[in-house]
Amino acid sequence: MRSHGLLVLTTALMAIGPQPKRVDSSNPCQPAMLAGYCRVGCPDRPPVLRTRVEPRTEHLRRPLPRRVAIIEAGIDLTGSVVSACVLKGVRADVDRAALDAVRQWRFDVPTPRRTETGFVLAVTVCAGGDCG
Repeated sequence: MRSHGLLVLTTALMAIGPQPKRVDSSNPCQPAMLAGYCRVGCPDRPPVLRTRVEPRTEHLRRPLPRRVAIIEAGIDLTGSVVSACVLKGVRADVDRAALDAVRQWRFDVPTPRRTETGFVLAVTVCAGGDCG
């Protein structure tokens, strides 16, 4: 009887199928969410930045480095940033401020032509004033 119950449970779990991956909202970097997103060259025109939020630097350790952080941003079809990952960092506190800022950016996205569900862009953020 006991093994029969276990067999039924196993069959029921297999029928449900794999569960979707849960998004960790405390971690801005969610590369698994970007499956099916359009990378370089697939839209006729790239998403256009509509709203840019600058990093909050008043609480960061001084002096601020005068360098640029490069962030990979995943943008959904509503123009919201759903994933932001540091590709080239500056300093841990500056990188976190850059990620927090990029997550608030909004884009005008082109109409998708294929099956893409969003777009991936590399963006730059300067948190140390004039990065030249």
